[in-house]
This record gives sequence, C-alpha cells and structure tokens, in this order.
Amino acid sequence: MDPIYQPTEGQIQDILKNHPDLASYESLLLGLAKGNRISGDLTDDGLVNILDMQAVKNQLFNKWEPPVEPCVYKFMISRKPDRSDSVEFGGQKLSGDIYVFTTPDENVSSVVFKIDNAIIRTENRGPYDLAGTDDNGYANPFDVNSVSESQHEVIAEIKMIDGTLCIVKSTFTAVHEDDGGGVVPPPSGDYPFEVLPPLPDAEIFSGLTSSIGFNQLKDQEKSWIIKDSNINGIGHDSSIYAVGNRCRIENVTTYNGKHGIRIASGRNLVINNCKFSSSDSGSGSGIKLCGIGSQGPSSSNVVVQNCEIVGRVTVKPQNATNASLEHIENIYIVDTIIKPLTNVGVKIAATNVWCENVTVDFRDYFTGRDCVAFEATNYYGCMPQNVTIKNCRILVRPDQTETLIVSDIPINT
Repeated sequence: MDPIYQPTEGQIQDILKNHPDLASYESLLLGLAKGNRISGDLTDDGLVNILDMQAVKNQLFNKWEPPVEPCVYKFMISRKPDRSDSVEFGGQKLSGDIYVFTTPDENVSSVVFKIDNAIIRTENRGPYDLAGTDDNGYANPFDVNSVSESQHEVIAEIKMIDGTLCIVKSTFTAVHEDDGGGVVPPPSGDYPFEVLPPLPDAEIFSGLTSSIGFNQLKDQEKSWIIKDSNINGIGHDSSIYAVGNRCRIENVTTYNGKHGIRIASGRNLVINNCKFSSSDSGSGSGIKLCGIGSQGPSSSNVVVQNCEIVGRVTVKPQNATNASLEHIENIYIVDTIIKPLTNVGVKIAATNVWCENVTVDFRDYFTGRDCVAFEATNYYGCMPQNVTIKNCRILVRPDQTETLIVSDIPINT
C-alpha cells in the first residue's frame, strides 16, 4: 500500500534547505518520496505516511503543512445494525448498543477510529463502522457501557484514495444501563423533575414485533422496560397500550396502530430514542398520555427525548367523566421531532409542561392550511398551570399558515 502522501524531491529539498534541523530526518523524507514503508515510522503503525510527517512537524516545529481536502465527511448513528433511521452523531446522551459509522464511503481508502485519542480500530473497506463490520455487511454494535459515564470524543481519521486526510470529530455522553436493563436517568438537574429509575426486578420486553397491551401491562405499580423493538400495531388501538410505574421505552419503533403508543397512568416514565407513528389522521396520536379514571392515579413525571413522532402528541384526560382523576402532572419533551397528521402538533392539558428543542414539522403529512405547533388550553376542566416552550420551532409549506402557540395561560419562553 502506498503512503497516503508522497512529497516531490523538490519539496523535500526545500524543507531541508529552510529547516536545517531536519537533516537528521533526511532518510525519513527520502523514504516518504520513494514509498518506503519501514524507515521513519514514528507513529508505530507499520506505515510511513503523512502521520509520520506530522510527527516531524510537531516535534521540530516545522511549518510545512501537507495538503488537506475540505472535509465533507461526517459521523452518523443508528440503533439498528443495518444503519437505517440514522441521524447525525454528536452531542447525544447514549446508552446500550449503538451503531456509529462515517459517510459517505466514496473515495475513502481507510478510516482509523479513535475514542479519547486512543485507537479503537482501523477499517480498510466500506462501510466504515466504529465497531467493525460483520461478514453479512451489517454494523457491529459499540457498547456504551465499555466506556466511563462521562463525555467522550470520537475521532475518525479518514484517508482518501488520492492521499489526502480528513479528520472528523464528535462527542457523546455515556449513560450506563442499570442491573435491570433500563437506562439510568441523567444526573439530577437534567430533567425539571425527579424520575425514579426502573426497579431491579423490572420486567424486560425486547425484540417485540406485534402490539403489547393491557393483558401484559395492566398493573399500575408494575415496573417494566420495553426496548429494541419494531412493533406492528395493525388492528389495535395502540402499538403499545400500558400502565405502570418506574418504566422505560428505549429504541422502539411502532407503526400501523391508531396510536403509536398510549400510556394511561404512566408514572416515572422515560421514552428515549424512539419513533412512533399513528395510522389514523383523524383522532390518532403518535403519543397519547392520559389517566385511566377511577381505576388509578394520573400520569406524572413523563420524559420524551430524542424521538421522532408521526402524529400529534396528546397530553390530556381521556374523557370528561373522570377528568379530575386523569390529570397529567409533569411532562418534559426534549430534542424531539413531531410530524403531525392534523393541524395541531402538541395538545397540552397538564399541570406542568416543558418543551425544549422541539421541532413541529407540518410539511410532509398534514395537507391543511392552519397549523398550530402547541395548544395549551382547558380540556374537560383540566387547565395547564405552568408551560415552558424553549428553543422550539414550526416548519410549514408556503401554502400553510403557522402559529407556534395557542394558550389560555401565559407561556414561559
């Protein structure tokens, strides 16, 4: 394999002439020009290449800079080994298995992956995956539990076919899974209210493909975790229909149900890194949070983060009869994209509501004109008391009208 950069004899002579302190590295420089792979391997990677030249530069303060192409490459992350539903990688709080890769693959010779400047692996053919690629072409998972619970920097040194080098960097924060298989919530202060973690004996549902409902999740004090599932809710009211306390939904996709998920009396619930879709453009919701009347307590302390939701988010009592018993207490929606099927993105009738870094995008699914991102009003006598909308936006087509907030009370922005 040729070195990734070969300076000409003229360039070498200019360097030696202008920097006499490089004379002792003449063999290295000549070796680079001749494609020598052995002498001058300062980085101990088995090759003499541009990284060794950079080591010379750093060691002797040589001002010569090798050519570097403008970098158009980036990191992507998926929760699936086939890399589907990927998003740009960087800044996320992550747990469990992730699939990180660089893109595009064109004109790339190899990629050296590093975490916190320590080499993890070198990929010599695409696709270029942080944890390597299986023989079947799928990405191998990178286990976030393998690094400490802190922020980490991921670096990709992308060597191009023409010899240039592209450096891509991103960061993530590792959050370890607890003994029950659930995600430990971020440190205190990251949510505006306390969310209790799943119990050690929480029941875990993983790899689900069909709807799960009250026949399995009907105990209001049951602690459970649903994760790593692709659920077809066809023929059902909801792909997930559940009650419980100290629960998690992680890395789950739902589709074909009237509601993507319906949580009645869900307490201490974190929904993270999911994609929920409603099949009903009339009364269906991507997420529906409510109580269950006289059967149990209201929903409270619910977090929705890093999600994509097709259909509105509905946070209100189920009906007027038991509205006082169904009231929602605290909900926090953050870093989430909502793609409504109707003219309202989020219907809010909860005591305390926080929406931060939420995008409500009407352009693909809703065909009407009047678009309202957030509606915080009185439902069945249940009135929001404190609503904060921060760093949120609404996206519409040119033929649509937009209203960010409709509210019966003052909104904190």
